[in-house]
Amino acid sequence: MSEEYEYQPRLDSSDGVFVLSPPRSGSSCFTACVSLQGFNLGANPARVKDHLNEKGYFENAQVLEFNATALRQVDADVFSTHPLTTEQMHQTLGSLVPLEDLIAAEFCVDGEIKPFVIKDPRLLLLEELYFNVLPDVKVICLTRDRAAIIASLERGWRGKHAAFDKVVDNFLSMTADVAGRRRAHIVV
Repeated sequence: MSEEYEYQPRLDSSDGVFVLSPPRSGSSCFTACVSLQGFNLGANPARVKDHLNEKGYFENAQVLEFNATALRQVDADVFSTHPLTTEQMHQTLGSLVPLEDLIAAEFCVDGEIKPFVIKDPRLLLLEELYFNVLPDVKVICLTRDRAAIIASLERGWRGKHAAFDKVVDNFLSMTADVAGRRRAHIVV
């Protein structure tokens, strides 16, 4: 990262966990287990249930909204078929303070950040932004067989979409890359 983006985080993120994975890799089940161990999902948990996840996704509504907005600002979304460019990543860094404020609002109790877990496949696309705000967070990368992910996406979307192969390859590549750079724990 260049000097102009040096950032001094205010929050202690050592009790935080990021669950990073491609979509349809078991991250909702894993995050549910982590939350049962006392890691909080924030003040606005989003346990939206649907035909793909009958028990819900175990995500945070404010984090999901923030991530979607950050990616829209750089013309990307969760199904981008390529990683963000350096320029796009630098554009997201304008959101450092709003992200830190959101984390404090969602995960602090009595002025102190409590053990938390954040899960959203878009974290892989917004990695640099999140790790500037939460540099000491623990990382757990989940992975699943490529063919199984694609089959699950096809079942969920009720049909094959040409971009699924590229999207899954992009997410698997990003997961491996982040796992290597962030000394992550990998669960297969």
